[in-house]
Amino acid sequence: MTYTVTVYADAGSLSSFLLPGHVFYVLSDGTNSYSYGLYPASRTDLMLNGVFNPVGGQVSTTDFQQDHPDPTASRSYDITQEQFDSLKGSSDAMVSNPPLYDLNDHSCVDFVRGMLRGIGIDVEHSVGNPNTPVGVALDITIANIADRLRQVGDLFSGIAANFIDGISNWVSDFYTRAQRWVQRRDPLTFDLDGD
Repeated sequence: MTYTVTVYADAGSLSSFLLPGHVFYVLSDGTNSYSYGLYPASRTDLMLNGVFNPVGGQVSTTDFQQDHPDPTASRSYDITQEQFDSLKGSSDAMVSNPPLYDLNDHSCVDFVRGMLRGIGIDVEHSVGNPNTPVGVALDITIANIADRLRQVGDLFSGIAANFIDGISNWVSDFYTRAQRWVQRRDPLTFDLDGD
């Protein structure tokens, strides 16, 4: 079986405070998928108190299927069955007993990074604000572009190596044939002018 965890970042609507974006992850065992993301239990409570204080949290299991079906960016990591089992167990425990949601210190971004760090995966951070969905989406996109560039580099280095090997083989073959060339000598000679 192939086990993966995919981090999704939905940058949300830049024009709306009510849709600031979201980061969540989906576990897959190759057959079934399980989605997890931390939200404030009440968006009203978040707007009234959550900017400066922690509020009740809830871990959603419908992010990918319903709440954010078309995220801005994603990045998958291959994991072992042990990592899968560990993350699934701790994620299900968080659904039953959700942590507090704190926009500044324990948001959806912190939740995803902390859960994945628990199985030894450090979600990349390179640019932008690492604590916002937009920053995570940007980091994921940059990491994906870097992977593609490495793949293109590997492809071209393979093509160049094959081209150079082809030239080398051609020159070697040409040189070997040149070394083996023997000037033709005809054993039969005709005396056409009689001397």
